[in-house]
Amino acid sequence: MSDLSPRYSRQILSTLSNIFETAIDDKRLVRNPLRAKSVRWPKAPDDQREAWPLETALRVRDSINPRYRIAAVVALGCGLRQGEVFGLSPEDVDFRRGLLRIRRQVQLLHGRLYFTLPKGGKTRVVDMPSSVASALAEYFMEYPAVEVELPWGGPEPDREREKFPLILTTTYGNAIRANIFNVDVWKPALAAAGVIPMRKQGERWKASRKDGFHVLRHTYASVILEAGESVVTLARWLGHSSPTITLDFYAHSCPRPAGRGAVPSTPCSIGLREPHRRNDSLWCGNRRGAALLRPSSVFRSLQSCLLSVSVNAPGGQWCGGSDPGRVLAMGEVGRSEARFILPRFSPAA
Repeated sequence: MSDLSPRYSRQILSTLSNIFETAIDDKRLVRNPLRAKSVRWPKAPDDQREAWPLETALRVRDSINPRYRIAAVVALGCGLRQGEVFGLSPEDVDFRRGLLRIRRQVQLLHGRLYFTLPKGGKTRVVDMPSSVASALAEYFMEYPAVEVELPWGGPEPDREREKFPLILTTTYGNAIRANIFNVDVWKPALAAAGVIPMRKQGERWKASRKDGFHVLRHTYASVILEAGESVVTLARWLGHSSPTITLDFYAHSCPRPAGRGAVPSTPCSIGLREPHRRNDSLWCGNRRGAALLRPSSVFRSLQSCLLSVSVNAPGGQWCGGSDPGRVLAMGEVGRSEARFILPRFSPAA
């Protein structure tokens, strides 16, 4: 493949990998040879790996139709791929532990939808920030899940069919088609947020590959690494077979040694936990425990959070939010204290 562009080479390898995954589902193969650690795929072009500034991602998220906005909330807050978002069920949401279980995805081939395992043929568990949990709880009340039946492992009509209640469906109760979602939901949101120009009547949308839905996953990864999380942990959350793959994609997002101790304000903006820091920080809590956050980060980021906050710091007291809810975490570091509160909601059945 030396004469082919990296993008085209990756498309060929991806198609071949999907064939191997289907063979695994059919019990004809034990493992996918293209997922072995010794196989090095051509690096994706820079424009496919580039993350957005968090402000851009939040602006696009807020421009999406309320019925489908949860797709961007989950992708940006948990790093899911588009097909994994479309295959997510309320049964996969663990509110008590603050986790999402990624068990399936919805794929489209030759115009037909089907369920299959996540990319790489492996399920995984990812952290669910409190803000994502709150958004999902509200969404479940507004848009109840709909049971959808599709073939498992491929689009062929003779395949065994499976039923799952899906969080995201069309107004007709069908699974989401990525091509229609991208044209009717995603690109209009890009235009409304000023990322791409509005299209003229009768013309197609003008959007580059780097502005696809997958950019939310890149943005999530970049924010996590910039906050100081380990590559090994991020690789597990993203579903990469090796931390080497994660590092190949996101090495530019790792904090530089000179920047240690400086906590960026972005993670709280999408509900992510900060890594533990030293005594000049505040606790930031979610359902899995508490983490630390600099006081200035709280104020800059709070408007984008779904959390209610009460902060006591050496410089005085500041409060945000009015719902008494439940105190999820509270901690003291020196003379600084912060409480993070969420409205009450029950775990999914």
